[in-house]
Amino acid sequence: MKNLPLILNVILFLLVGYLFMDKSSAKEEAPAVVEESTEIPPIVYINSDSLIKNYKEFQVIAKEMEAREKREDKALKARGRSLEKEVGALQQEMMALQNEAQGGNLSRVNYEARATKIAEKEQKLTAKQQRLMGDQQRIAGELMAEGNRINDSLQMVIRGKLEGLKAEKGYEFILSYGPGSGVLVADPKYDITDTVLSILNSEQ
Repeated sequence: MKNLPLILNVILFLLVGYLFMDKSSAKEEAPAVVEESTEIPPIVYINSDSLIKNYKEFQVIAKEMEAREKREDKALKARGRSLEKEVGALQQEMMALQNEAQGGNLSRVNYEARATKIAEKEQKLTAKQQRLMGDQQRIAGELMAEGNRINDSLQMVIRGKLEGLKAEKGYEFILSYGPGSGVLVADPKYDITDTVLSILNSEQ
């Protein structure tokens, strides 16, 4: 009987130790249970190349811009060819005058009068060339500015649709996947390009 308190103390110690071990193991396993049950918002992506190729409004605008570029380029090249012909004709006129002068078939007065006219034509052609170069730079700047404006406008539309889709679906991130993007490899099941195109093209 004298050993009973000692035995009870040992049993109590073992029980406390068991309960402590049981709680410790439960705490260690808890994070795994929480991790398995927690839903991580999905990260999805759009294929930038596919979006550009199949976004109807973008294709329409791109064709219009391409047509304008071709018109401007054609007009500028036509002016350039015309200017080249005028320069060529003036050079021939200068050579003819020089040959006549060397052959002694021109009076000094006649030579000076024709030389003055040639000089005036040269000045006009120089001014025309400068205008052509100025127009080339101006048109190139206009086309670039228009392209940037259209790009900003389309990006704003696409970003607005993506924001709405993100809020509706609960996406955490919507990435861009394509040449030059930071995403190197992606699982096709996270590709929402068709969904985004359906939203964008349905409003056309």
